[in-house]
Amino acid sequence: MTNPNAVGRYSDPMSRLPPEYLSAGRGNPAPRMTSNRAAFFPTVLRNDLFRRDGILFGFEFVRHLPVHWAVVDPGRHAMYVWQKVHRSYPRSALDLGASLFTNGPFTNYGDGDLVRSTTSFVADLLPLLYRRGGNPSGPGFGSHVREMSIRHFQAPAPLGFVLGSREGIHETTISRPNIFYFGRRGFEFDDYRINRGDPSDESEAIGGLFGGVRDYEPYTVNHLNRVGYWCLAPLTDDPLLVRQGVGPALSSYETATGVPCRGLLMAVAGWANTQCLSHLLSAIRVRDAAQIDGGDSLLMGSGRTLRQGALMPEWKRLLQRWGVEFRPRDEPSG
Repeated sequence: MTNPNAVGRYSDPMSRLPPEYLSAGRGNPAPRMTSNRAAFFPTVLRNDLFRRDGILFGFEFVRHLPVHWAVVDPGRHAMYVWQKVHRSYPRSALDLGASLFTNGPFTNYGDGDLVRSTTSFVADLLPLLYRRGGNPSGPGFGSHVREMSIRHFQAPAPLGFVLGSREGIHETTISRPNIFYFGRRGFEFDDYRINRGDPSDESEAIGGLFGGVRDYEPYTVNHLNRVGYWCLAPLTDDPLLVRQGVGPALSSYETATGVPCRGLLMAVAGWANTQCLSHLLSAIRVRDAAQIDGGDSLLMGSGRTLRQGALMPEWKRLLQRWGVEFRPRDEPSG
């Protein structure tokens, strides 16, 4: 039986990706960012699985580097902020039962950075072992170690505002008004925002994010890393999308689903050159994109499947606490 508080690198149940997830978008027609460019979102709207589910996952190589993506119709799935309930961050994400989840804001360790946190943890651990004669199997030892690991490694606060009315999350310790947030005020596409500043009247939002694309202009930061973005793509007033047939694609989608659609949301996560990826997002007609925490903190998945984060190291599983999830809008409350 799996221990829900396990922290080890391979302790969480990790579902393997079905083979069909490793060939651009699933279903028919299959969207591909790198070849469709401005036709990407019209192709998504015509995809049979997207029409069925209101969400579509894909995988492709961008400049020879692996990237996962997911496109969401906010008319059928709503964004919420989540907070982990287990010590292990990926385990908590897998227990959400979400249509889509990612990690969220940047954070610092309990003692400031990994070196200080590790040093402080060892300094607390050694006297505990000494008092027990070096025996780690005595009563209460495990609970003491778990409490110490949380105290030293878990983030005390996000580096930016995090608001979640659904879960009663209100983290406003650290203001970062010069960078960006991703959030929503209501449920429709026009209620979603990627703006500079701290979120204020949004019901669900994560702040302290870096810029990726702003009003279709890609950022020029050139950095190779494991990165993730949340993106907004309006569909109804973009001349380039109009030339790619977005009007008929929207009409057909709305007829098939009965759901009006003014725009789509997108999550992107994987290894990438940030400059190349932000330029690609602009090319597929993402208007705005904000960068979530990356590197070993990057997490993306749905249901019981992880697309990014299966090998997250132990200290990051302890560090991270907050993230973004999408759930069906017709899901029963409670």
